Amino acid sequence: MAAPFPARWNRALLLAAVLASPGVADVQAQTAAEADVKAAFLFNFARFVTWPADDLHAGSPLLVCVAGDPAVAQALETLVKDRAIDGHSVSVRRLGTEVLDGTCHVLYMGGLDAVRSLRLAQTLSSGAVLTVSDADHFADRGGVAQLIRENGRMTFALNVDSAQEKRLQVSAKLLGLARLVKTGQR
Repeated sequence: MAAPFPARWNRALLLAAVLASPGVADVQAQTAAEADVKAAFLFNFARFVTWPADDLHAGSPLLVCVAGDPAVAQALETLVKDRAIDGHSVSVRRLGTEVLDGTCHVLYMGGLDAVRSLRLAQTLSSGAVLTVSDADHFADRGGVAQLIRENGRMTFALNVDSAQEKRLQVSAKLLGLARLVKTGQR
């Protein structure tokens, strides 16, 4: 009988399953489990997106910024510890919800409405930012990715036009799992 997977492999397999199923994951209210699911989505989004070389230099860390949701930030810090994506270590930065300074490669804004999330995202200095929010209509108002809770399940929408404007290349695997939207579509 084969030995069981090490704990880190079990978590990696779980993360792979998060994006592999259409319904993705059952969730209830914002709980530790929901924060873990959102963190897994963020990590996997980063795995399936490519940034331009002038925004994410070889060997430099991939910076995931989290605003407005400390539970997701904590879950993400635990998830990315000692992990890398395409040769980039992954760092998590907790942000306030007013003005951002510095650069983020992924910016998650939890618990904010779409208008406030988009305004916050616009304060970033770098253009190649994968913006993600759980706010209603975030993606169709110009955000790149939106986490959506429907019927107790977590899914997501992607705005391909916004990703292209930000010079992000989204893999076909991720596109195949997403609900695709356009800016202004409702």
